[in-house]
Amino acid sequence: SNTLNGVTSGNSILAAVGASGTILTSSDGISWTSRTSGTSNRLLGVNYVNTTISPESAFRAGGHYGTNLYSSDGIYWGGEKNCHAVDCGTQSYFLSGFSYGNNIIVAVGESGKIMTSSTYDNWNSTTSGTSENLSRITFGNNTFVSVGASGTIITSSDGKTWTSRTSGTSYDLNGVTNFDSTIASSGSGVFIVAGLSGNILKSTDNGSSFDNATSPTANNLYGVGFGNKTFVVVGDNGTIVKSADNGSSFDNATSPTSNILFGVGFGNDTFVAAGISGSIVKSTDNGATWDNATSPTANYLRGIVFGNNTFVAVGDSGNIVRSDNGSSFDNVTSPVTTHLIGVGFGNSTFVAVGDNGTIVRSTTDNGTNWDNATSPTTNNLYGVGFGNNAFVAVGDNGTIVRSTDNGTTWDNVTSPTSNFLIGVGFGYNTFVAAGTYGNILRSTDYGSSWDNATSPTPNQLRGVGF
Repeated sequence: SNTLNGVTSGNSILAAVGASGTILTSSDGISWTSRTSGTSNRLLGVNYVNTTISPESAFRAGGHYGTNLYSSDGIYWGGEKNCHAVDCGTQSYFLSGFSYGNNIIVAVGESGKIMTSSTYDNWNSTTSGTSENLSRITFGNNTFVSVGASGTIITSSDGKTWTSRTSGTSYDLNGVTNFDSTIASSGSGVFIVAGLSGNILKSTDNGSSFDNATSPTANNLYGVGFGNKTFVVVGDNGTIVKSADNGSSFDNATSPTSNILFGVGFGNDTFVAAGISGSIVKSTDNGATWDNATSPTANYLRGIVFGNNTFVAVGDSGNIVRSDNGSSFDNVTSPVTTHLIGVGFGNSTFVAVGDNGTIVRSTTDNGTNWDNATSPTTNNLYGVGFGNNAFVAVGDNGTIVRSTDNGTTWDNVTSPTSNFLIGVGFGYNTFVAAGTYGNILRSTDYGSSWDNATSPTPNQLRGVGF
């Protein structure tokens, strides 16, 4: 079991990162699935960066050797195509946190390292004014706030010019978050910072100045989260403390673990904290009570489609489930044990695709009975779409395969790219496929031939819809 160093939420998904490139995701905080990160470097922090610039919002994970990973969905992760100053895990410094505000992305890390980007593609160094390690960063009320070793707190309105702030402590500060308390109709924004020896700091003036808040613990604190008008801070020995009054006072919560908790996130009315040995704990009552969650699960469902008044979902180990109402699902006998990743529907036929070129199909009983189809490839297939009496599936190394007899037989199609293709859709008599490095392909002859389309982004694209 690997140590987990950070957890966050975004796009209805929780993501945790840690040692040896570990990335776990969960949709409910209970069941967790391991994801391929593409790196063995230690990952120190993860944030969901909700941007208004191109490309789309995404999870950002940072770690040792300048590792800088991104994922638009939490499932597929990759590094920058053109890292420039952030050289995809080859640098001597580490990155530990990301945030977005005022049309700029900011990354922080070792020895006061601050990188900024307005495109995700080109990153530039900026002077932070400190040589202390920076552990976390957040944005609120038009202000970036970053914290780190020896009580360091720095703030910036544009991510480029930074001002040192007096923290009132020399302890390391390991977590920072922002709460725009206008949501709760109670005045200006609040920043909460947590650190060693139970230190909790609070700012009510956009991070310009901080005061000590009363802490109920002397244990080291590492992570801060906010949701449903509640701050939650976690740390050593399974410590969990919470505040429901904008950080004015904190109380201990009973923890189900004695393991160190390094990070905490909030999503879907659930707090989830993660720490050493893969420990994951969750709370569904605003941090009042906590339970252990199982980490991770192999029964992840990766794709779902609707057809013939039936929902069909597919996932790991060949898992196939179906429902007539979308409320309750039943298991269906699958002819494979390989992971199924994508599923499509057309001409009263369900087609699912997955690892090692796996293709299975169902033409009777609304997804109850499934058979193998002969695949022309052993490459992983990630997505499948249907249009004008043709199924098209896409996958690794630019793979494109096509069927014109309801998924019974398949042929390889010449692809203009070797990049992974992850999603495919059909509309306006055109198939469109998309994948890594912003690659977009299109076909106007029902999947027989394909051309590159101009893409405005270098980042991974996964889903296509019309």
